[in-house]
Amino acid sequence: ENDGLRPSTNPAFWYVSDDGKEVKFSYQELEYSTKKIASIFEQQCGIKRGDCAIVMLPKIPEFWLVNIAAIRAGFVFAPVNMMMTLKDLEHRFKSLQPSSVIAHESVTDIIDEATKSVTSLKSKIVVSEKPNRKSEWFDLNHCKSDVANHKCATTRSDETLMIYFTSGTTGYPKMVEHTHASFSFSIRDYGKFGLDLTPDNIVWSMADTGWSFTAYNFFGAWSMGGCLFIHQLSKFSSKKTLETLCKYPIDTLASAPLVYQSLLGENLEENKFKKLEFLVSGGDALSKELAEKWFARTGLRLYNGYGQSETTGLIMQQKSFEYRFGAMGKPMPGVNLAL
Repeated sequence: ENDGLRPSTNPAFWYVSDDGKEVKFSYQELEYSTKKIASIFEQQCGIKRGDCAIVMLPKIPEFWLVNIAAIRAGFVFAPVNMMMTLKDLEHRFKSLQPSSVIAHESVTDIIDEATKSVTSLKSKIVVSEKPNRKSEWFDLNHCKSDVANHKCATTRSDETLMIYFTSGTTGYPKMVEHTHASFSFSIRDYGKFGLDLTPDNIVWSMADTGWSFTAYNFFGAWSMGGCLFIHQLSKFSSKKTLETLCKYPIDTLASAPLVYQSLLGENLEENKFKKLEFLVSGGDALSKELAEKWFARTGLRLYNGYGQSETTGLIMQQKSFEYRFGAMGKPMPGVNLAL
């Protein structure tokens, strides 16, 4: 940005809270903020390269800042859903044995309960709006750090970057490991070929923070110099979703088929999208009928794809290929696929 290599005036990160308050970060501001947080993790929380942290944060800016800070510091980032029960959390802490947990103030009590017998924990970090005085918890947002002297960890491509828990065929959810190469490069291709993003694009990612589809979209957007848009809704509302698409210059929407199905219940004909032109479906199977209905009512095509938490995207419909309703597309670059 400083050198004029990114011509767009779009921010890197555009966040809207449920009550309409907006926060924007340029790429330079993202760099500064994530260096600050990485310094706090290293210098004040004792988190080292190769350590693992379970992260339980809602759709607030800190989730994305902590994620990038983890990459800077070289520790493993393991996000979990905010709706976890005590039993869910106990299984994850027991399986992963993390050295740290980074959590929102609303879930510190259940985490304290879930980690009573976890001996691996060295630090517990809370993200809160107001200064937090909770015993044994370090308050991330209300401390100072040395940003200027932070040096990014020189991680290898085969070091672990993220760990997700994904539903297994039987038994408890299983851990899925991704390295700095397996995740970063494949999702860069998702942003480049699947979403066809440039610095001029604004992509709204609607996935919850505990799901891997969230990482798809922020890695995809930022690796292409695009803008990631997040609207934090206390609960899903097709009406509010439509209002957001009509108010903000979002041109790319990435969401689950259920969202697109719900939007069909709204008056799409009388509400004009601000800039929406590219729709991507992920997380569940997209039916041919749903794609046809969307096209009939809006003139916009729903682009489908297939992937797994273990593999990232394998097949996607792309703008450069002939579009067919009901198709999943073609293999992503580097994927040798047989059906």
